Amino acid sequence: MRRTSRWALALTLTVAMVAPAAPAAADPDVPVSVAAAYATVSCGGVKAMDTALATRLDPKLNGTLRGYLSGYRMSCARRIVEAVRARGLAKRAAAIAVTTAIVESTLQNISEEVDHDSLGLFQQRASWGTAAQRLNPQWATDAFLNRMISLYPNNSWNNTANPIGVICQAVQVSAYPDRYQVQASDGSTIAYNIWDALSNPPVKPVDTVGMFDPDENPSFHLLAQNAAVHSKWAFELGAAGDLPVTGDWDGNGKDSVGIFRPSGASFHLTNSLANTGQSDYIFTNGLG
Repeated sequence: MRRTSRWALALTLTVAMVAPAAPAAADPDVPVSVAAAYATVSCGGVKAMDTALATRLDPKLNGTLRGYLSGYRMSCARRIVEAVRARGLAKRAAAIAVTTAIVESTLQNISEEVDHDSLGLFQQRASWGTAAQRLNPQWATDAFLNRMISLYPNNSWNNTANPIGVICQAVQVSAYPDRYQVQASDGSTIAYNIWDALSNPPVKPVDTVGMFDPDENPSFHLLAQNAAVHSKWAFELGAAGDLPVTGDWDGNGKDSVGIFRPSGASFHLTNSLANTGQSDYIFTNGLG
């Protein structure tokens, strides 16, 4: 019995020595440097509004992107906001997604594997989708939103009791959970300004037609829109022999009218149609 016990003890020790160790913890994700020159791809092209917003908002930022907010980065943020709007979600979802992308990629569509096999705006791993999918801003944002909604059902992600940074971390499961909330203010600033710009696009001026009657009492007859039948503005301006001119004399984005008087080589210009019949500028230019 004593010999059997010794073999039993030896067997126990052998099993303990060859038992597999516990799996090692996953390597922490690597913070992306805002100044590093990673390979990137377009988010779909930079628009004039992207550059204008970047210029206006950069001085208002307080986090990582202050001094680095470019038209390209804003174009990527815009694609995120557009994806949120397409889903019909509240704009806080845009702030959450943009904040996450600030931390993960500094709003760059990174096309090289900086951290393991992570790609794109949200640095999503290969388990999320193909490389092409993760580099597609629309697809990547939708994937992020799907995970967010599954973790925070019934629009609980839109409840301010759940801080933006906490929601970001829940989706991303980062080894650096404290990185998100400190960027939430900038993420909200960028997202909400883009949201408002998309909601209120600038109105493109539309030219309409009119008529100048050069008879004894020269007069303008102008339409408010090309479908109109009757003139909205009809007023006398000038004298016989004058020639009509139009232009944006005061730089307000709207054309107004005036006349050129060949006899005195002088211009008589109005600033707005509200001043019909009166000249705001009178000056000589040329030879009479």
